[in-house]
Amino acid sequence: MIKNVDSNPLAISGMRSIIASLVILVALGKPKFTWSFSQIASALAYTITVILFVSANKMTTAANAILLQSTAPIYVALLSAWILKEAELLSLCSMYL
Repeated sequence: MIKNVDSNPLAISGMRSIIASLVILVALGKPKFTWSFSQIASALAYTITVILFVSANKMTTAANAILLQSTAPIYVALLSAWILKEAELLSLCSMYL
């Protein structure tokens, strides 16, 4: 449905987020915001994820966007082993690859 909407990916992401926040607000009630670093970092990471997912859907096929999203944990595992020097994770990843 994202391809059928004739709008900017940022606008589509914003409307999707507004609708989702209203549904969550109705279902769960008012959330507790502490404005901690972890809440702000999580919100920014999720915002970037949604914008990039909608942009990928607008620019390519849905199958390509879903493939990239589904393989993201593999990229995270490999990059964390390389950047954070997590040797245990690297051996675990090599076992699955």
